[in-house]
Amino acid sequence: MTIATEVSTPVEPTMDRDQRTVRVAVYTDRHHLPHRSPQCCIHCRRRQHSLYQRLGEVLTISACLLSLVRWPTAMAAPPHSHKRRSVDDLPPKWVNPCGFIPSSDEAGQSSSDVPDLPTTRQFLDILLTQAKIARGSVESFKKNYVKEIFDVDFDLHHKSWKTYRYEWLYPSSAVPKELGVSIHPDKLRDVQLDSFLKDAYRYMQIMSVAMEQVAFDHSHPEHGSIFAEQFKKMEYSLRAVLCEIQMTMIERRVEPHDDVTRDVMEDDIRDMEPDSRRDLRDWFIFRDCMIVLEYIIDVVQYFCDNPNRIPPS
Repeated sequence: MTIATEVSTPVEPTMDRDQRTVRVAVYTDRHHLPHRSPQCCIHCRRRQHSLYQRLGEVLTISACLLSLVRWPTAMAAPPHSHKRRSVDDLPPKWVNPCGFIPSSDEAGQSSSDVPDLPTTRQFLDILLTQAKIARGSVESFKKNYVKEIFDVDFDLHHKSWKTYRYEWLYPSSAVPKELGVSIHPDKLRDVQLDSFLKDAYRYMQIMSVAMEQVAFDHSHPEHGSIFAEQFKKMEYSLRAVLCEIQMTMIERRVEPHDDVTRDVMEDDIRDMEPDSRRDLRDWFIFRDCMIVLEYIIDVVQYFCDNPNRIPPS
């Protein structure tokens, strides 16, 4: 599975305590004691007092020991790799979100799992309702979240970081949408329902992987936040939307993409430090999740308003 390149975020001009500590550590490592040739050492022994000779030996030995101690740290795994192991212990909420029992036909996605399926139009109505509920749960705390975490107005914050995002969440060209701006129906005439359902299912799975990490970090005892419960509820809202997309694909016999795995979110994104960078990571995920939900609402609303555009299943 191909992962798109992440759009890099700007480096903040100020440094917090963690960054200053790293800068000091790097500075120390780069200023080792100067090397002296054997001839120079012999010459120095003849001229310097034994006290200075002894001090030089102690300093040299200390520098060597320091180098030996630091080498294993440089080669070791990232210090927060336990985060990935922690979420790996959790069941993936985005896989088979409806909890169907796999059957032998239709690659485990058979209409025989659910008797008396509604029509596509009825499924789309349910999907539209569920997506609006998920969007409502986000709307209920997004402004307080930005104010509490970034101490700035929501609109100003969104404008400041509007052009920065993670391309691995979804391709920019695949979701031609801006936050809070509805797509004009004329731009949706070329959208094919089955392709939309298949791609929307994948993008929502990726969002669920990312949101799982966000929710995990916000409930962390050391660097958590007061929004832990809201992000946990958001996880289940995304699962509910995924379930409705899954149901609609089953009714239309649409084969989904391969299930997304946690590998779509790389460890350096999961273990991001310090807090200021992790906060921006969470904002990019949070914002793009809102955009995908709005995109699903716009497209499904278009098909509900234009039932003649719904092809037979």
